[in-house]
Amino acid sequence: MVPMKSTSGISNVSSSALARRRAARPRADFPRVERFPVAAARGAWARAALDAVVANMPSVEQCGLAPQSAPRGGMPSRVARVLDALDALDADVELTRPGDVDAARFCDVMDAMLEVIAALGFAFELAKADVSKNVRRIRDVIQEQARGEARASLFDAIVRDREAGGRVWVPALWLRRFGGFVVGLLGELTRDASLDLGTCGARSYERALKPYHGFVLRGVFAAALAMPPSRAQFIAVAGSEEEMRACVAKFEPVMDALDGFLTAEGLNDPTPV
Repeated sequence: MVPMKSTSGISNVSSSALARRRAARPRADFPRVERFPVAAARGAWARAALDAVVANMPSVEQCGLAPQSAPRGGMPSRVARVLDALDALDADVELTRPGDVDAARFCDVMDAMLEVIAALGFAFELAKADVSKNVRRIRDVIQEQARGEARASLFDAIVRDREAGGRVWVPALWLRRFGGFVVGLLGELTRDASLDLGTCGARSYERALKPYHGFVLRGVFAAALAMPPSRAQFIAVAGSEEEMRACVAKFEPVMDALDGFLTAEGLNDPTPV
């Protein structure tokens, strides 16, 4: 009997003939896949994913958090550099407004503060970038205003920029808030030796930043505050507790004066972002 052709052009053959052909083909040796419940599979996948994340996390040294017994080469600590910048704030500068400071030197203080923020770990890189951007915006405005004139004060620079239709008060406002966060964290850290860095950061965040953050930013900071370095690591990198106390004592009045000025000018906008 002549086999019939199918519509696809392939001859119809018996099932036994197909079975013989399949049996004659060489078979690759594939690993045996065991059957197990879906929940167990998900658990195994989650463990494998977590192991991969941990394996690829930057080391303490890569994050700049390697403990150091003392600054190498006699260099001042990060907090000490903030103190030096604070000491220069009102040196040799005539100011008319109470609490006002030299605008460029205020930016120097915040630039020095960036390294203290970096000591909080890789999770704060986004916050550090935002602070750096706000400092650059203020520097651009005061450089444009200067044009050969005497050094400008911070409050005068904000007022003149606002009168010209600018909004440099916005970066100044956020620098005040983030500066308040750092000052609050250092204050918490030095007041109670039993507190870990995460608790100190969370307490300061509640006061200084959380009221002005919307849902998204609160989530970002919650994630960052959930994985801080240890208290000992932070102190070893940032500076001694004695330096931190001195920094709080000098920096807090500067932040308070800026806050009072922005409030008096109607610029202390409480709207969350």
